Amino acid sequence: MSFVHLSIKSGYSFFNSTLRVDDLLDVKSDYLCLTDVNSMFLTLELFKKNHNKKIIIGMELKLNVNQDINHNVVVLAKGLEGYKSLCKLTKIVSNSLNKYSLTIEQLKKYNDNLIIILPISRNNNVFDYLDFYQNNFKTFYLGLEYYSINDLDLILKARSFNNYKRVLLTNDCTKGNDLETLKVLKCIEKGITLEDFNEELKVTSIDDESYLIHFSENEINETENIAKQCYFNVFDLKGCLYDIKIDDKVNYFKALCHKGLSKRGLYTEAYLKRLNYELDIIIKMNFTNYFLVVYDYVKFAKQNKILVGPGRGSAASSLVAYVLGITDVDPLKYDLLFERFLNPERVTMPDIDLDFVDERREEIITYLVNKYGYDHVSHVIAFQTFGARQALRDVGKVMGLSLIEVDLLSKKIPNIYKDNSLKEIYDNFYGFKAHIKGSDLNKRIFSIALKLEGLPRQATLHAAGIIISEEKLYEVCPVYTSNNMLVSQYDKDYIEDIGLLKMDILALKNLTTIVDTLKFIDHEVILNESILNDKHIYEIIRSGLTSGIFQLESSGMKKAIKTLKPCNFNDVVALLALFRPGPMDNIPEYALLKDGKKKITLIDDSLKDILLPTYGIIIYQEQIMQILCKMASFSLGKADLVRRAISKKNEEILQSVKQEFISGCLKNKYSLEKSEKVFNLILKFANYGFNKAHSVSYALISCEMAYLKYYYRVEFFTALLNNSLGNIQSLTKLDDYIDEINKMHIKILLPDINRSKYEFSKEGNNIRYSLSSISGINNLVSSNIINERKNGEFISFLDFVLRMKKSNITDGNIMTLINAGCFDSLPFKENDQVYNRESLRNSLGLINRYASIALTDNNQLLLDELVKKPEISEYRTNKLRDFNLEFQTLGVALTKSPLFSLKTKDFSNCANLKYGDNIVLIYVVSNHLIKTKKGNYMSISRVFDETGFIELVLFDDVLQKYNNLLVNGNYLIVKGYAKEKYSLVVNEIRKVDYDEESIIN
Repeated sequence: MSFVHLSIKSGYSFFNSTLRVDDLLDVKSDYLCLTDVNSMFLTLELFKKNHNKKIIIGMELKLNVNQDINHNVVVLAKGLEGYKSLCKLTKIVSNSLNKYSLTIEQLKKYNDNLIIILPISRNNNVFDYLDFYQNNFKTFYLGLEYYSINDLDLILKARSFNNYKRVLLTNDCTKGNDLETLKVLKCIEKGITLEDFNEELKVTSIDDESYLIHFSENEINETENIAKQCYFNVFDLKGCLYDIKIDDKVNYFKALCHKGLSKRGLYTEAYLKRLNYELDIIIKMNFTNYFLVVYDYVKFAKQNKILVGPGRGSAASSLVAYVLGITDVDPLKYDLLFERFLNPERVTMPDIDLDFVDERREEIITYLVNKYGYDHVSHVIAFQTFGARQALRDVGKVMGLSLIEVDLLSKKIPNIYKDNSLKEIYDNFYGFKAHIKGSDLNKRIFSIALKLEGLPRQATLHAAGIIISEEKLYEVCPVYTSNNMLVSQYDKDYIEDIGLLKMDILALKNLTTIVDTLKFIDHEVILNESILNDKHIYEIIRSGLTSGIFQLESSGMKKAIKTLKPCNFNDVVALLALFRPGPMDNIPEYALLKDGKKKITLIDDSLKDILLPTYGIIIYQEQIMQILCKMASFSLGKADLVRRAISKKNEEILQSVKQEFISGCLKNKYSLEKSEKVFNLILKFANYGFNKAHSVSYALISCEMAYLKYYYRVEFFTALLNNSLGNIQSLTKLDDYIDEINKMHIKILLPDINRSKYEFSKEGNNIRYSLSSISGINNLVSSNIINERKNGEFISFLDFVLRMKKSNITDGNIMTLINAGCFDSLPFKENDQVYNRESLRNSLGLINRYASIALTDNNQLLLDELVKKPEISEYRTNKLRDFNLEFQTLGVALTKSPLFSLKTKDFSNCANLKYGDNIVLIYVVSNHLIKTKKGNYMSISRVFDETGFIELVLFDDVLQKYNNLLVNGNYLIVKGYAKEKYSLVVNEIRKVDYDEESIIN
């Protein structure tokens, strides 16, 4: 056996190592030992990817010896029992990765199955505590380390002691060429530059064994003996889903399902047959408990009026899930196949993912913790890694770049490349490559950033995953705590390998929009499958007015809708399935077939029932399975296995599957030519096919939202805007919402100091802008205004300033409220109707001076005889200034710009662009530069006038000539070609010249 390092940290000891899984598995040793700091994040991945090494697991723990002394100790698991002990220790230490939070007494509890190593070079006063450690720990070793000749004296001193058990060899390791990268990591963690870094890094190259000459044969042999004691297989320890404590669980489960079937009004022969078939499979596969757990928390949600989505993924294929109320999609009605969800011929864990109202998801999790116990329920960990931009930014700061220089460097990566690797960006984008090659410093930054990219940076939480464990979680899995809840240290890709099941409890904002819309409606509205025959749902979808509607609001989807023109629910289901890269190429053909403009041709009449609903096109995975069953007599379970195999494109498997399919077809009297033709068709669509169950479930939400938008448009948009609260100015969809609000003849009223609420509110057939959505007005200011209003409405601007002084409102806040139009409905002074925003802006200083004299320490107003009210001057209105400031403050234009009144018959407007040349006077909102597939550049600008929004498209020479004019806030006259209704390809641009006197009254 070659020598083994007994103290290796991976990149999951955040900022302390550059080693990745592959680096560890390349170590030239039969054994591999991982000892990350206070954590075990990498353990399962290491075991899963390992092929020939014996893995040892431990941790480097931050141990609090006494009030004044802290030590770093390496703790190794002696077999599986030691691993269990490590898992329990993680609950204490891992939520404070760099703090000395573990006590001697806590560590002593696990004396029997852990090896304790005290590294001499990592601790102060180590020799004063040798007897202490030996007296407290049964298996204690002193760890010798050699990094340079300076360590020899320390090693010799350690050997001079005879009152400890043995000497063990340990060394911190890194890759041979990564010392500078490790220094940079340490600097990032500390927030300092490389120039200021003065720490001596003690590390050894993971492949370097030359330093072994400094140690005795006995010391090296002892190290290897320790390794032999510590080897175990982590997969020998398995957890399981919490076991619902019910007598005769199977019969209870069956009774629940039959009761649910009756409640659904579906107690017929066909449904009973399907239900009993599913129940047999679920019970045989021992998943009864799983369904009961999910049923329980869905029942809790519904009893507490927490809206649950109709389904997600393949779970909607299950009739059992439907009758238990877990899903709300009838699988028989939509021809959904149970085997797509749970295949009796492929034993895998079931996967019921569910959506809940985002604002109330935490109530579900709290319920689970209360019911099953704090130690039995956990979140699932996720990891934030160094991305391309993050790596460049972090390394740039460490190398001494200013914040401006760091921003410049990271912005050299265009948005279209933001998800690519640094190498891909460097190889494919010349502008970035040229900038990197432009200086030696940039080259050095890039070189180090390449090494950091992909390394874990910090732990975070999986967005949806929850584990409910029968055992206390830390008895089978390392954990840490976050927000008073356990978190598994193994992520979603590995947690099931030790028997624990991740349940996805997702938060869906669209469900919140539905709930909030219903709150605004005076009477009860029932949303279920019964609404799907309402033609108005499909009218509003076909109109393209789909902003805010789940799955249907992107510009690409709106174009697809324009082509496909959905007429019924099945069309919407197909649309959601087709709108993906690859399958979307079939949208035009689907539209032609649907509208009867192209004849439907079936490859074989026997497939009529399978393919006619989609006009002869294979859209769904379920159709592929049905074809395999129909022609080759495969079972549905077998068909699902074959479908999965085909999609992997393994040539050897494909040939085997093809022969099996053709053999089955020939037995069923299909010709060889027909059989091969159909198999080739299946091959073509295997990657394109979409899970119909998921598409049906999400199409139901889309149609429910379209129904609400058509019949309750004011309520719908009010709810939609409220779900954008807190980010209203940066919301890219906001202008789409406002555009559609205008087109649907709804008016958004300016925020009003006496009428606006914290949120957007319904006011008759209009929507009142909210206080908290005004840029620069935070939640506290909004709440203070609303609370003060309880003492009576504000009767004038002066009254507002005086009354709000006690709330410490700032001049900046008041100026923002003026610019937003909040005081437009108030008289300038008491009993005086004179008003304009310019007067308010100019009077604020005078009113503040008056307030400082007129208000007592208790914010009481002195009598007029004591302090005379100020004489406030009136200023001329500057309408353009008002408009520009209002737009900057609200993020939308609620008041018409005075420049738009300059339009004559020579100008068309945004709402009425016609094909051909047009001249438009517009206001620029945003501009985005895009690199085309051919390597050229184009820009798309979002602009508006008084009638709505359009996009300006500039190519090549036109872009170079006019790009400097596409600045937010500029007014432009544009001439171009209206290729689509809301898109203008630009030929010429000029900035608007105007007479300032004409816009000032």
